[in-house]
Amino acid sequence: MGIKLNIFDNKTQLQNIPQKTGVYLIRNREDEIIYVGKAKNLRKRVSSYLHSETLSPFKQAMVNEAGEIEIVVVEKEKEAYLLECSFIKEYRPPYNIVLRDDKSYPYLRLTLSQKFPSLTLARRVKKKGDLYVGPITPVKKLGGILRVLRRTFPIIQRKISFCLAREEPCIYYQMGLCSAPCCGKISEGEYGKIVEELKLLLQGNGRELVKKLKEQMKQCAENLNFEKAARLRDRINAVRLFYKGQEIVEMRNYTADVIGFAYEHGTLCANILSVRDGNITASRSFFLENVDDSFEIREDFIVQYYLKGEFLPKEIVTSKLIKREIIQELLNTKLVVPRRGKKVNLLRKSEKNAQTNLQIYLRKVHTEDVILEKIKEYLSLKKIPYIFDVYDVSHIGGTNVAGASVRYSRGFVKDMYRRFSMEKGVCDLDWMCELAMRHIKNIQKEGRSMPHVILVDGGMQHADVVREVVPRCISVAGIAKEKINDKVRRAKGDVLDRIYTKEGRIDVDDDVLRFFQKLRDEVHRFALSFHRTKRRKMVLTSLLDRVEGVAQARKRLLLRHFGSIEAIAKADCNKVAKVGKISMKQAYRLVERLREIS
Repeated sequence: MGIKLNIFDNKTQLQNIPQKTGVYLIRNREDEIIYVGKAKNLRKRVSSYLHSETLSPFKQAMVNEAGEIEIVVVEKEKEAYLLECSFIKEYRPPYNIVLRDDKSYPYLRLTLSQKFPSLTLARRVKKKGDLYVGPITPVKKLGGILRVLRRTFPIIQRKISFCLAREEPCIYYQMGLCSAPCCGKISEGEYGKIVEELKLLLQGNGRELVKKLKEQMKQCAENLNFEKAARLRDRINAVRLFYKGQEIVEMRNYTADVIGFAYEHGTLCANILSVRDGNITASRSFFLENVDDSFEIREDFIVQYYLKGEFLPKEIVTSKLIKREIIQELLNTKLVVPRRGKKVNLLRKSEKNAQTNLQIYLRKVHTEDVILEKIKEYLSLKKIPYIFDVYDVSHIGGTNVAGASVRYSRGFVKDMYRRFSMEKGVCDLDWMCELAMRHIKNIQKEGRSMPHVILVDGGMQHADVVREVVPRCISVAGIAKEKINDKVRRAKGDVLDRIYTKEGRIDVDDDVLRFFQKLRDEVHRFALSFHRTKRRKMVLTSLLDRVEGVAQARKRLLLRHFGSIEAIAKADCNKVAKVGKISMKQAYRLVERLREIS
């Protein structure tokens, strides 16, 4: 990929590094990439790592692990930014900044790229051509807004693939919640007018939309069309609900992200105020640990945040940056550093939020550090553990066995949640062993960091089988209900959790026990949801399997079209025969049999 040099053991090799723009990758002695950086002058930047007296403790720890350094030369700084982000995304180096979000907020998405647009929730800005609005907080409010908008604007409620496969309207049309354009109940032009109204609302032209709807409502009332007038009234109420509770800034129709920073004790907090059409719709805070308060770190945060797929506004307001022109070119947006006026007030508000949230975060981190120090002592570890993987297996009587793992590292790491369908084994111990082996194999394949501690939802035996198949450097513990006379105490208010290690059962204080219980409860919830999904699918499949004389492929066609066993059982036999491409005799037998058993 590039030139590899061992400058940390042989400083004379520094002269072989060109004084050009590029990216450098620092590898440890096991040849794993532990840091990716960029520089306008590679030799000058890399040489700074050889002067330990000027390095922060975090970078000094990185240098102590370093083996070789790999150099990749590019033409422009813009290319260096892109290549650095690409390498960070691919290799996930442990010493690069990690964006820790205090919360995660979704967007409203109007799928304008589809033939018949619909309104959904989205966590990432992905499809070009769709309209994204947000992020909007709180999330509970957003769910309520979505329900109201769907009730008052009769657009399709199901996936477009489901709608296009139908010849007759689904239940949402019968309930008056969808105008059924897929079945020709409304023309594309009329449906487009409804979508345009919704688009006006989402783009912030609420006043214009309300004025338009009021005129239509008045006209309907004059024509004694009170039913349509009532629907228009409901739409006006939905528009008002959309804007209710949002803080209004002094600039009407202004859209931007305002990014304020605060720094203390090696942690940088970046707060992003989302201003959409003159309303502050969300405030999010990200925490970067073990970093310097430098322009480079702030610039890296902005680039990585938007390049990972977040909504990119036409303007970003922030404090002074060194590489502002390069970032503007890279992101194709405008970076504003205000000196006076209303934008300065917005920036100060964001910086105040950053400072407040940083103090809360540092207190939380301090409390957790005390707990992690205790865990280190309880589990006899050499270092404080920061990465926990938690395992659980869920099933009923050995059927639909679902395995799950979640990761915790200063918070639950959602992109490290994994589900496993357990096909082998006959008991919990077999499935837990299989889960551990498959999960560790996946971590190695993906190049992820190994956990410091694995917590198993189970007792001594469960922890033992996992310990046998994972690397020795990983400590394994179990958490299970206490047994008395070989029976688990499950009486309400009398359930005790115990922690098990290779030495046997250990007693831990309440803070550590609550920490482990939090991890166990999350993996249990995740595993149980997967088990219920598997069980639901099995029930549907088994009901159809009990009907003989119809091929599996035909049954899948029917299930995909009608959506449920109940819908097939209630359907007309002519319709079932046509959709399933089967004879009338088969259709009649299938419907009758489903009515008997469902």
